Amino acid sequence: MCLDDLKTWAPVLSALAACAAAVIAARNVVLTNRNTLRTRALDLLHKAEQQWDSDRMWKFRVKASKALLDGDHGSHAIDAVLDFIDGVGRMVKENDMSNEHVWESFYYWFSCYLDTTVEARAEARKEDRTIWENAVALRPILTEQQRVHLGKEKPSTQADLTEFLTIESKLND
Repeated sequence: MCLDDLKTWAPVLSALAACAAAVIAARNVVLTNRNTLRTRALDLLHKAEQQWDSDRMWKFRVKASKALLDGDHGSHAIDAVLDFIDGVGRMVKENDMSNEHVWESFYYWFSCYLDTTVEARAEARKEDRTIWENAVALRPILTEQQRVHLGKEKPSTQADLTEFLTIESKLND
């Protein structure tokens, strides 16, 4: 190859190198963004897990489970538990948390609380149709994840739910 050939191809090679650099830079931006979103989602999940297991939330869970066992569907503790579930449901809806991670961390508790608060939710939704809508929307998502991972969902029996509430009511014991 002679010097004249290099001069002819230099702009083309330079343009190709610039295009390759742009593609690599764009790929790095996408990967960095994806990693940032994944890290943020896991951080939010970890914070939600910590909050769910906090002393404050345990007190609400104990009071809510006792109220549900006693047939008291108007307890503020039930509202607090459902508000928490609704908040996680909102983060799932907005893709801030993955369905699978929420299923792994919360399926048992959320499904049991959602199954035992049907009356409380129905009563509250008479006044405000939008209350706990993210919690309600989360239930089929969790059920689907359960099916994906276990092949089927085993619906909780009334005895299972009573046992759950009994265990929750004794968290501080």
